[in-house]
Amino acid sequence: LTDIPADTDELLISDAGTLKRIDYSLVNTNRPYFEGQLGGGNQAISDATLTKLLVTEILDSDSMFASNKWTPTTVGYYYIYAGVANDVASGNLVQTHARIYKNGSNLQYHLNNYSGNPGEAQTTWTHAIEYLDGDDYIEFYAYSSTNDSGDGSIQSISRFGGFRIA
Repeated sequence: LTDIPADTDELLISDAGTLKRIDYSLVNTNRPYFEGQLGGGNQAISDATLTKLLVTEILDSDSMFASNKWTPTTVGYYYIYAGVANDVASGNLVQTHARIYKNGSNLQYHLNNYSGNPGEAQTTWTHAIEYLDGDDYIEFYAYSSTNDSGDGSIQSISRFGGFRIA
């Protein structure tokens, strides 16, 4: 093969000596998948304010990412991740969150607390394995706070994605 088979292409398998045909879509099981990053560069974020991230797709196997939401219509378990790079010019960053939302509610988040040693930039990662029923959608949020009420930005290198677990 020189190209990835189409989902409707058939493969032959042997079941105890009996040849059977199977569609490629049944063995190509880590679909759908997507990965995205911030669109248009860095995204401003107000101090101590949970902010929905404006994500642009990099990969989208089944065209299921639109309007900053990923809506995989294939039922199953998914691995979902978010890596949020926070930056504040003041150097007084004390807390960051990376959040994954499912259907408009918090599904998973990770909090980093730097109150004992404030900094200028930190990356926070979170991930989840979650059952999605075909109508569920995923969004990504970030939060940062400083000890001087300074606003910050989420860096364009931040990454978000997910894929169905085989």
